[in-house]
Amino acid sequence: MFTIEEVQELLDEAALRLPQGIFDGLTGGVILSEEEVYHPEDLNHDLLIMGQYQVDSFGSRIVIYYGSLMKVYGNESRGFLYQEVEKLLHHELRHHIERLAGVNDLAEEDAVFLEGYRKGHHE
Repeated sequence: MFTIEEVQELLDEAALRLPQGIFDGLTGGVILSEEEVYHPEDLNHDLLIMGQYQVDSFGSRIVIYYGSLMKVYGNESRGFLYQEVEKLLHHELRHHIERLAGVNDLAEEDAVFLEGYRKGHHE
């Protein structure tokens, strides 16, 4: 298990490896929340939300859920967890960039994943 401070270090490291311009327009930055969050369509307590790109009247932000990460990856190696945090950050940043560009490709990919999840639990 990793502390929230250790995961914050991994997240900071992943963010520093990216061109800083990629964060332009992300007014709320990247936040590491202690929460363990399940998707509203979770059927068997097996559909965790690892991170979210959020947009509201206060701006836009990326929230990474420490509790969700620990539930799934808490017993993995530091290197493995870093790779997952990095992939997660890239995924959420892609949502941000696509929103700025007026594109919805990743949201559509996420919807296909969710549809597969639903089908897998109804067969």
